[in-house]
Amino acid sequence: MRTLARTDCPSCGESNRSGLEDCFYCSAVLAGPTTDIPPAPPQILIRPNGITWEKKQALAYLAIGAFLAPAFTFTPLLKYMGWFFGSLCHEMGHVAIAWLAGCPAFPAISLAGHAMARYSEQQTALALLMWGASGWLTWRSRENRRAMIAFGAFTLIYPAFAFTGMRDFFFLMGGHIGELVLAGVFFQRALDGGFTGSRAERIAYATLAWFLMGRNVWLTGGLIWSAEVQAWYASSGSFGLTNDYIRVAKGILRVDLSVVAGFMLLVSLLPLPLAWFLRRSR
Repeated sequence: MRTLARTDCPSCGESNRSGLEDCFYCSAVLAGPTTDIPPAPPQILIRPNGITWEKKQALAYLAIGAFLAPAFTFTPLLKYMGWFFGSLCHEMGHVAIAWLAGCPAFPAISLAGHAMARYSEQQTALALLMWGASGWLTWRSRENRRAMIAFGAFTLIYPAFAFTGMRDFFFLMGGHIGELVLAGVFFQRALDGGFTGSRAERIAYATLAWFLMGRNVWLTGGLIWSAEVQAWYASSGSFGLTNDYIRVAKGILRVDLSVVAGFMLLVSLLPLPLAWFLRRSR
């Protein structure tokens, strides 16, 4: 003989058949409603097989940009536009470094094909203001580990950067570094979608990025392996000035030009890998 499970009412004490929510005798609540919820199936993470559609799109924009970038070098009208754009980026790199070091500066670009950055003597008050601003940004970025490390490192090296003879080194290298930084930013905008996410904007960013990176790779590679490029570079300084890499190699570091060019060739190859890495890490 099978005995049914019973539940005693906490109010009247009568025994009720198991499974009832209310007491059969006094209607008191025996237990809260229960709902049988099936266990959730185990989550299985499946990695995409091969390249995702988003990556294919990004690679397509980069490929189109690489195809279009040479137009700013080899076509008559766009060649001048490319030179002007590259020169503006280059000189703004010089200007940014000069201002950071407390030296007021501005770019000068001639339609005759010359470009330079003019800067005045260092103003100590301006340099100290820049140093203080860097320290303040370090403090403000304390909740963002990466930004805090970046600003903090710059604050620590600022005296060597601004108040020693290395200021001239950073100023001379700032032009090409400025071009490569902008190339990296443009690559990242092309990968992320830019402001509008439109195809035209992403292709434009990719084209400008390839152009800036390509002209630096061509120059540094030529300074290492091409006597023709070396001769052209030695005689092509704007407004009669000596070009940056020669001044750095001969006047500051006292090394052969190919050493500086070799190092900068490696740096010139970094914008795209860094932009891709930053996009993945985000």
